[in-house]
Amino acid sequence: MLVLLVVVLVLAAAVCAVLLTATAHRTAAHATCPPDRSTAMAPVQAMHLDPCGFVLALGPGWVRHQEGRHRARFTRGGITVRVTPGHRHASRRHADPPAYQDSQPELAAFRADPHGRATGLRLITTGLASVAQGTFAWTAPDGQAVIARNQVLLAEGRFHVLTVLGPASSRPEVAAVFDRLTATYHPAPGPRPPSWRGPPFSA
Repeated sequence: MLVLLVVVLVLAAAVCAVLLTATAHRTAAHATCPPDRSTAMAPVQAMHLDPCGFVLALGPGWVRHQEGRHRARFTRGGITVRVTPGHRHASRRHADPPAYQDSQPELAAFRADPHGRATGLRLITTGLASVAQGTFAWTAPDGQAVIARNQVLLAEGRFHVLTVLGPASSRPEVAAVFDRLTATYHPAPGPRPPSWRGPPFSA
């Protein structure tokens, strides 16, 4: 009986250790992104599994950079992609994607320009999640005209932000990259959520 009791206690301790480790890993995945050196991206149509916990199809020629603890940045030529995957919880003040889009840090430069313009704003709602999208234009401090396509996805109580920006002269490329990434982005691991692509923007 004594030996059996010892065996049961050892097994119980092992199970508790496994559960605590798994919980810690899940918490860490939501809290921070592991540090990662800039690397070339996968070929066209290949799905990129990012250390920050998301999947998308970038294509060739992109370079990854870590922005702080919660955001990944990808660059190619003059185009920049910023992805903040599920770091921020929805609050009562910003309980829906359009409200959050009005104050999200990724669009701080837009809000700093009193002449900035937001067009093509829309909200797409499904049974599982809701998405706000919009086109934003502003003038940078150096005088460069900037265009950005932005998406805020609210899923399981967390905001996932994807922003594609570049010079205003690169509007078609920015739009093409945005359409591809919003069609392929989803949190990882887990099943891919429904596609939230809709009709073209009227920007």
